[in-house]
Amino acid sequence: MKPSRFDYERPADLSSVIRLIQRDDIVVKIVAGSQSLGPMLNLRLVQPDLLVDITGIPELKRVEVSDDAIIIGACVTHADIEDGRVPDVTGGALS
Repeated sequence: MKPSRFDYERPADLSSVIRLIQRDDIVVKIVAGSQSLGPMLNLRLVQPDLLVDITGIPELKRVEVSDDAIIIGACVTHADIEDGRVPDVTGGALS
């Protein structure tokens, strides 16, 4: 089965993502890799009007450490950490 028709946006900044996902006139789904969303689309378990691809957002690809928190962005992959493209702040837990 093929998915129902949907529009696709790949915004370049976080404010554009927020603007798109705040729309209340359509069903919006966020996609970053689509390993789980892809099959759900094909089976028509979800039928969004718009897919918003967040993989191009630099703010979501960063890793930060502060005194009381570790922030790993939504688009940082295990492979990014394993391959040293971002700092491994987990002390090897994700390697």
